[in-house]
Amino acid sequence: MTQSDDTTTRPKPSTSISTSTLNTTSGSTTQSTPTKPNQPPEYNKDQVHAIFLLILLVIIIGEFFSAPAITIVDTMRAFGSVSTLRQLQLNFNLTLLKNGIFSMLRNLEVLNLHHNQINYLDVGVLSPLTSLALLDLTNNNLSTIQFKTFLSLNTYSTHIMLQGNPWNCDCDLQRVFRKLCNVKRLFLDDYDNLTCVNLDESHRNYTMKEEFCVAEMVTVLVITITVVFTVVAAIVMAEKKRKRKNKEKHWTEVGELSCASQD
Repeated sequence: MTQSDDTTTRPKPSTSISTSTLNTTSGSTTQSTPTKPNQPPEYNKDQVHAIFLLILLVIIIGEFFSAPAITIVDTMRAFGSVSTLRQLQLNFNLTLLKNGIFSMLRNLEVLNLHHNQINYLDVGVLSPLTSLALLDLTNNNLSTIQFKTFLSLNTYSTHIMLQGNPWNCDCDLQRVFRKLCNVKRLFLDDYDNLTCVNLDESHRNYTMKEEFCVAEMVTVLVITITVVFTVVAAIVMAEKKRKRKNKEKHWTEVGELSCASQD
């Protein structure tokens, strides 16, 4: 009986102590966890490439079904997650760059598009890149460019690299490059090394520094000389005519005077 009574009267272990201990432990654990400072997001290169491929696919589908509104909206959504990106390198054998593809990359500073197959750039495709400092388009398939395409870069200073493209050199293209060289905020770093592929009959490497507007200059010169000669001839003929009239007037006056003296 004594043993059973001891057994029945033995106090049960309290769970409140363990609970409080657990709460205290968890509280101390929570307090000891250091808070990490805000850090800029890091982007995976493969994910960025995948997003860009998705954008290109959306653009192609949009162009195919003639739905530019869908193209622009989906493009902005796709690049919305990387709006703080500062450097981007794309090597997917791209052939063209359409408007809106860089619309969310206003903080982008370096854009490497070298070693693709780009042969066309829309006029306003670069306008959203207001922070761009370096644009690398070397070793693509560009044969000509439009002045407004690069003029739309509203940046403080942008260096552009275009070497290694098959340039179709003519007077119009040379004028475009000369205009670009006169834009103070744009710097064509490799302008002296741009070679032409349409002037290789003499196996000589023609560069953009050659003079391709000779024919036009000769034409303008001939027209100018012709106009000047015509104006001079007209002046001479007018002067001769004026002198002839003065002579006739003089002899008429002399005749009248002689008649008057005879009377």
